Amino acid sequence: MTCETAVADQSSKVGSSPPLRRESSEKSKLTQKGLWGKACFDRLNIAVVPASELLIFVAFRDSMRSLIQRVSQCEVWIDGCLHSSTGRGLLVLFGTKTGDREESCAHLADKVVNLRIFEDPQGKMNLSSLDIGGEIMIVSQFTLYADARKGRRPAFTDAMEPVEAERLYDRFVQLVAASGLVTRTGRFGAKMEVRLANHGPVTILLEHDVPEHP
Repeated sequence: MTCETAVADQSSKVGSSPPLRRESSEKSKLTQKGLWGKACFDRLNIAVVPASELLIFVAFRDSMRSLIQRVSQCEVWIDGCLHSSTGRGLLVLFGTKTGDREESCAHLADKVVNLRIFEDPQGKMNLSSLDIGGEIMIVSQFTLYADARKGRRPAFTDAMEPVEAERLYDRFVQLVAASGLVTRTGRFGAKMEVRLANHGPVTILLEHDVPEHP
């Protein structure tokens, strides 16, 4: 996830820091009340987090996501029946957001098969799935885009619509399988029971976005 963070000290102590640009009286009042981000930055997807005397402004960029878990085994069950299974390797929970493009599928697929998160003989994370002949389970997961910042019920409005999401999911699966590793999947859109043994545990979030104007 790409973040740009600006921290504004609400105290009057500037110290040796460079002079700050004077803000309008309106912005100053909103900032003191913790409302500036809400009033002006919502449309830019900026979270405002008060901490003591600080206001922290964090800008998030859209990105395709893959949540990686290192597993010793994984099974996907659908309607009470075993649908697919893998041994030592990775479980990849794959999600797409409105605006994601196929270029991100290629980037993440390459990252997944080459990510060095398996131990070498010295016990260090230095080997990839390609190095160990790992098996890959890929499961679609739109809930990676749950927005629970407001209220108690998460919203999923940022998740991509199903038709295009399935196309990108299938493309990602194809690219991972092209590596030659054993690749298994769940069923897109199905209600699944995923049984796994997370070895470590090791869980890593991978993200990639394509700039609007490269």
